[in-house]
Amino acid sequence: MKIGICLLFSILCIHGEDVVRFSSNNQIKMFSAPLAKELIHSWIDVQKGVYPYVKPITDVVPLGEDITLFIYFKEPNNIYDVKIAECWAYDNEISRKDGNSINIYNHKNATNPHYWKKVKYYENNAPIIILFTGLKTFKFPDGDKVFLSCDIILCYKKCLEGDHLVN
Repeated sequence: MKIGICLLFSILCIHGEDVVRFSSNNQIKMFSAPLAKELIHSWIDVQKGVYPYVKPITDVVPLGEDITLFIYFKEPNNIYDVKIAECWAYDNEISRKDGNSINIYNHKNATNPHYWKKVKYYENNAPIIILFTGLKTFKFPDGDKVFLSCDIILCYKKCLEGDHLVN
């Protein structure tokens, strides 16, 4: 099962300075899955720095700065695992097909430099899986916004190893 999640970034260039302003719209996406008795929650976030040395973004960030992209997956049924299928950056809120876009990760692309790592912890006996990868801030030449979306693959019990996922 493949599920898509999205995050909005706003970009701001101030008097020739190349900086990026982030304002995340990290809405929680809830969905059901076969055999799941409770809804599964997933959301996306970005923070400044390289994990584990990250902090929330509260102001402008220069282009080329390190950021960490997080995908959170809360699965109270404890029967599913998750991995990243692909992530896109684009400058059109409606569709990545109508404007500038770049595939920033595809699990089928062995030459892609972005490797995802996974950590798992428990909150009130429900597992929360966090997938994360590092990126450098960037912007598209023709716009002032960048939208990120990632598709995740839902696996029963455990996702197969490989596909650039490091546990």
